[in-house]
Amino acid sequence: IKAVKHTDKKCVESHVLESLVPLLLFSQDDNDDIAKESRRVLTLCAQFLKWKLPREVYCKDPLYIKPNEVRRVCRFFGEKSKGKINILDQTLMYSKDPKLPIRRTAVLFIGILSNYVDPSELKRKGTDIENDLRELLQDPEPSLRIIASQALFRIQRVRNESESQIRTSWLRKLFGCLHT
Repeated sequence: IKAVKHTDKKCVESHVLESLVPLLLFSQDDNDDIAKESRRVLTLCAQFLKWKLPREVYCKDPLYIKPNEVRRVCRFFGEKSKGKINILDQTLMYSKDPKLPIRRTAVLFIGILSNYVDPSELKRKGTDIENDLRELLQDPEPSLRIIASQALFRIQRVRNESESQIRTSWLRKLFGCLHT
């Protein structure tokens, strides 16, 4: 990353953006060496992108027990990656990871990220995400089932809110009641 020339930067930037979600999730690995190295490389990626990562990214405790920290991390990544990568799709892939800490963090991120991504992206992918989350409601790990049910609720709530906003906007235009 450090050796990238200015002309290659755009090409490398897309690869760096694609690596953010895996690095963030693997920073939650059971293996301390993997988690530490993931955080180190994530820091390098952030420096390359000229981003200042939230301090919560460096938390060594499991993020699933710290919802406020997760909210700040998701807000940061949701806003920074908007229009650049499909962060929900990337995170959804890891909801099937064999390692429980990775799955748990991915599912938690999916639910919270739904508040920070483009509503049209959520509308396009919403049913796929909901189906994947419903499958996780049958997971043998109780903590994952709880997080999956919360994520499913959040996804459905955000989708319903955006649909009602569209209907309200359409009705306002139809009746000319209020300026939009």
